Amino acid sequence: MPSLFRPKAKPKGKPTRTSSVWFIRYWCPIRRRSHAISTRCRNRKNAERCLREFCNLLERGEVGLENPFLVRLRQEREKQSSDRREIEACLTAFEVDLRAGRIRKRGRRQAVGEGYADTTMARIRRITTGCGVKTIDQLTVEMVNAFLDRCQANGTIRTNQTRKHHERAIKAFTRWGQTTERLDRDSLSRLDVTYVDEERDVVHTRSEFTLEEMTRIIQAATGAAPLAGLTGRQRALLYAFAASTGFRARECAAIRRQDFTEDFAFVTLSGLFTKNRKRATLPIPPGLREVLAEYAAKLAPDEFLWPCGWKQNEKREWVPDGWIKDGRAGDFLRADAALVGIVIGRKGKEANGGRVLDFHSFRHTYISNLERADVTDGLRGQLSRATAQVVERYTHRELGRLAEVAQRLPTPDLSALKNKPA
Repeated sequence: MPSLFRPKAKPKGKPTRTSSVWFIRYWCPIRRRSHAISTRCRNRKNAERCLREFCNLLERGEVGLENPFLVRLRQEREKQSSDRREIEACLTAFEVDLRAGRIRKRGRRQAVGEGYADTTMARIRRITTGCGVKTIDQLTVEMVNAFLDRCQANGTIRTNQTRKHHERAIKAFTRWGQTTERLDRDSLSRLDVTYVDEERDVVHTRSEFTLEEMTRIIQAATGAAPLAGLTGRQRALLYAFAASTGFRARECAAIRRQDFTEDFAFVTLSGLFTKNRKRATLPIPPGLREVLAEYAAKLAPDEFLWPCGWKQNEKREWVPDGWIKDGRAGDFLRADAALVGIVIGRKGKEANGGRVLDFHSFRHTYISNLERADVTDGLRGQLSRATAQVVERYTHRELGRLAEVAQRLPTPDLSALKNKPA
């Protein structure tokens, strides 16, 4: 008859020690000898309940060479592990970490934007659905590559750049699976991200506005009808401000009266609204200071210059709202530029002489103008709040200006080459 006991040990030179865990001693018919197994219980009542359960198993002949309690524990863990690997459960947990900013390896783990999170999750779900996997451990490099190849063949994915974004998203998903112990190893670590050639693979290269184009757009917008809560004059000032400071649309929408100095020579934007989460202080060109001072004279210190772009939620956190949340800055520019025959977006590439213009082109204009003003590389990086690589990509140089630079280069005496050979 099985019985409970607590083993005792008598180390040499030390007092006898009694185990705190109860064991079951029984006659094992397979081993043909007495054997003891652990109940993993410290409480006697729990151990007695395990003893009754063990007696029932022993009578039914379901006790083998392994501890039945350990077998049950292993099965429960395997079941939990299987449930955690289900693709829908993984996608839900991954999305929570993604939106909270716990996926990114760099930065302060700030919460990512809603648009970025929605796009990333759409790409991951597209791959997992196309591959037909039920659990995260079923994803393989061959399976992902085959699906993306089919998408490129049927035109669902048109460029290598789009494919690269899909590959980076799904690799982040499996890397997260390994980090959270849902995978023993990253199953897509061998997946190579597609190389993108900036000359051939990029769909379009954003260009800058000329001074004449900006003038025409600002003049047309000044007398235009209101759009999404912004008057034509507000939109015209928004375009001039973006082109003169390099601020993005989201950053422009966060500018308040109190962010300027008394003479409107400088503007300071809190890191709560900037893209890199760092405080930004930029100078205002003299021609824009008078217009800003006249416009902001009737505003309260905490009032936004371009309202309906940000709001505070229940946690008193600033979140995008209105025309910023809806991405209406491009719609404003498209409507006002159409009044003077300038087409905004990819569709206007042919009409604009091979150039693609949008709201972010104002930032390209600002950085390009910094070089035209012979600003040093260090100051250009500080004013544009970007790396040297980004500054170089945003700088557009005309052939005429390059020719002027070439004329100033010193050259050796080439008179000997001008003489005709004998």
